[in-house]
Amino acid sequence: PMDHPTLGQGRGPAPQEQVLSALAGCITGGVATIAAARKIQLTKVESSVTGEIDVRGVLGVDDGVRRGFRAVNATFVVEGDAPEEDLQKLVADSVRLSAVYDMLAATVPVTISA
Repeated sequence: PMDHPTLGQGRGPAPQEQVLSALAGCITGGVATIAAARKIQLTKVESSVTGEIDVRGVLGVDDGVRRGFRAVNATFVVEGDAPEEDLQKLVADSVRLSAVYDMLAATVPVTISA
């Protein structure tokens, strides 16, 4: 379950944290899938994803502050039985094919109905 860090109980990740987790999961899954297709045996895949967000915007304290992430930074460590250049290409190709990356990096029309 999700929670809200300022108004919730702190018992689960905030929606913003879920987005970062989705990005890491999507790219990591892509790395594994592409590696299998290329017959590369992976021995290690680690990811670290952080987002820069100013909660003043989310809380409505400052209308001049963006409500979403100002930046998202991801680092992947991939090891396996292929040259480093091929392992780096796994990550690059996974990012290129990642639906979650595309949703974050591109402007996506969103329609909300109530």
